[in-house]
Order: sequence, then C-alpha cells, then structure tokens
Amino acid sequence: MNIKSIIGKNVIDKRAEKIGKIEDMDLNTETGKINSVLIDLKKNVRSQGKIIVEFKDVTAIGEYVFIDIEVE
Repeated sequence: MNIKSIIGKNVIDKRAEKIGKIEDMDLNTETGKINSVLIDLKKNVRSQGKIIVEFKDVTAIGEYVFIDIEVE
C-alpha cells in the first residue's frame, strides 16, 4: 500500500462512526514508517476541524481507516 492510496480515505472511530478523511501523514524518512495521520473531521462531528492521531491508534487500513479512539 502506498501513501497516496491512504490520503483521502474515510476514517471510522471506535464507536463505528465515520468521522472524516485522512488529509496528511507524518512519516519517519529514515525508517519509512508512519508516525501519525492528520484527519479532517466532518462538519457534524462534535470536534470540528482537524486532529492528529498517532499511528499506533490506527487498527486497520482497507476501504476505510479504522482508529481505536473516540472523537467527541
């Protein structure tokens, strides 16, 4: 999976709610590992704007990106 294929994917939180889309990622250029992802939150999510989620909280990447946190 390449970086470009992750950008723009919908994000599902711990409560199985679609909260927004992946806007950007922070990469470790030495190891090639993803440190964190920037999520652009949907307008109807209580916490509007953008949030940064550590990559350790990403549980799966497929058609959607699943995160192990609740966004309020």
